[in-house]
Amino acid sequence: GVNIHGIFVQGCKWDESRGQLGESDKGALFVEMPVIWLQPVTIDNYNDAGHYKCPLYKTSRRAGTLSTTGHSTNFVLYLDLKSEESPTHWVRRGVALLCQLCLLYTSDAADDLLCVDLGGRRIIKKKK
Repeated sequence: GVNIHGIFVQGCKWDESRGQLGESDKGALFVEMPVIWLQPVTIDNYNDAGHYKCPLYKTSRRAGTLSTTGHSTNFVLYLDLKSEESPTHWVRRGVALLCQLCLLYTSDAADDLLCVDLGGRRIIKKKK
């Protein structure tokens, strides 16, 4: 398998004590996920019951152009996250995983887009 770190979740939190998705804490917009282990399984052993297929996006803007696969170019993949709630519960809350957070940053010159990447580095991109 592969370990992934530096992923953020929006719309909920990861309840470490229960090992599953949980309701957001008040005022928390983004929460860093613990290390995620991608475990390969054969289709015969795959069971998605009790899981939410959570979309993973490159940035928090969730915008991109539509690719030939029918997904946004900002979309990476779906990750199955354990949950006692139905998938509809999380879809209504807009729950998604994010590789990078984009926040509005105001400078003296003009409004810029401040992006925080996986390593915690600050990247400032000019608005077009």
